[in-house]
Amino acid sequence: MSEKALVFHIGLHQTATAFFQEEIFTQLDSWNYMDRSFIQHNFAFNKLQFEDQTIYQSDAVKTLIEKLPGSRLLISSADLPGHPYVSAINRAVI
Repeated sequence: MSEKALVFHIGLHQTATAFFQEEIFTQLDSWNYMDRSFIQHNFAFNKLQFEDQTIYQSDAVKTLIEKLPGSRLLISSADLPGHPYVSAINRAVI
């Protein structure tokens, strides 16, 4: 397996995350950008986003990352650090 560059942008709510996602990240041709919709509809990342460290499956996320195309991955969601309205605040695993 070749190594991948991986960036998790875990923008907190109300910190210009949408601006970066819509205006900056979409213009980075050399990066494979995975947006919020990818995270929400993917089992492994959905668990990362909403589960705590007792349920989170790191092997599932690692396997998925290995299968994603490209050598430079950018994954961004304001919900990754936990959503303040759904009590998902245990983000020690990110």
